[in-house]
Amino acid sequence: MALIGAAFVLGFVKLVPHDPIALAFTTALSLAVCWMTNKVFERIFAVPANNESVYITALILALILDPVATTDIRGIAAVAFTSVWAISSKFILAVRRKHLFNPAALGVALCALLLDQPATWWVGGNLPLLPLVLVGGILIVRKLRRLDLVSTFVVAALTTILATTDPSQYSTAFVETLASSPLLFFAFVMLTEPLTAPTMRWPRIAFAAIIGFLFAPNIHIGSFYFTPELALLAGNLFAYAAGPKGRFVLTLERIEQSAVDSFDFVFSSTAQARLRGRPVS
Repeated sequence: MALIGAAFVLGFVKLVPHDPIALAFTTALSLAVCWMTNKVFERIFAVPANNESVYITALILALILDPVATTDIRGIAAVAFTSVWAISSKFILAVRRKHLFNPAALGVALCALLLDQPATWWVGGNLPLLPLVLVGGILIVRKLRRLDLVSTFVVAALTTILATTDPSQYSTAFVETLASSPLLFFAFVMLTEPLTAPTMRWPRIAFAAIIGFLFAPNIHIGSFYFTPELALLAGNLFAYAAGPKGRFVLTLERIEQSAVDSFDFVFSSTAQARLRGRPVS
């Protein structure tokens, strides 16, 4: 929300190249489509909604898709298509309620593949927004305690980029990667998505290293070049192979005070409750 708001204000003084009205329209469109899609699938699958997840996905899409005008039918269709697939993947491409792919990454990858409307990752190419990306990103990493994940990714990406760049261009490549590419936003916001990343330390570091290697723009297989979202999707496959194939859904049964200022939260999982007939803490 802070990044969208800052970009909106900076757009009026031309410090951000996008029309603020188009940005506001794209954000509203993404939020509306994501919310409606989530409601539909919530009814179909009879599961409780996670509204915070919907808003986060919609705002990420608004920051990486090119803002569209109200008269741009093709652009509107691309934003709507991406939003629908980003949310629906949380329900369709899930194994035992565990997401297989990062929703925003899958949505923009399908949009690029099927509609030829790739993500521009514009938030990473605007220098005035960089301080906000850094401050917000540091807060996210501190909250999630994922410094090892982010630092491994950044080192792997920069190392690969420099290894595939002519030595005379090292300085330019380094500066442009940090200041004019989606590297930092991608690392702080997309890479740290907890449901599609490994939880154990060493698989998490390997996950970050793989994505960092594929993130480098010169990495390719034949004529196929990776984009940031494709690098993340490839990493998601590794995370699924390396981690548990599902996640526990717990229900709070009761709260017990065990000492002064100390409380026990007693939960039960649906599966264990059926098997044992009693809650687990």
